[in-house]
Amino acid sequence: MDLSDIKIVRMPSGEEIIGIVDLSKVEQGVVAIKKSAILIPTGEGRLGLSPYVPYAEMEDDTLLLKESQVVWIVPPQKELAEQYHQSFVSNLVVPSGEIATPSGAGGLKLTT
Repeated sequence: MDLSDIKIVRMPSGEEIIGIVDLSKVEQGVVAIKKSAILIPTGEGRLGLSPYVPYAEMEDDTLLLKESQVVWIVPPQKELAEQYHQSFVSNLVVPSGEIATPSGAGGLKLTT
């Protein structure tokens, strides 16, 4: 899986779904989205991600949409693709920034 496989799919309802899009069945009228998540505007130019229909049993964690239910498919911005990948594909938690060390404990330093 490459980050370029991650796409945003817009549905006629206005919902935007992000996931690993497989167009191999589009000739049969189906768009497959693996590990689908819905994009939720949270205000102030921010987006939230939430699993799309988390209460459904989907074979291979794949949502199948009729091609007629797809308005467009576009690649996400790199930062969004990376956040999606971290949260829904790799399940790795990557610390951001520097690791805080105690400053009042005799100048302890973290070594790795």
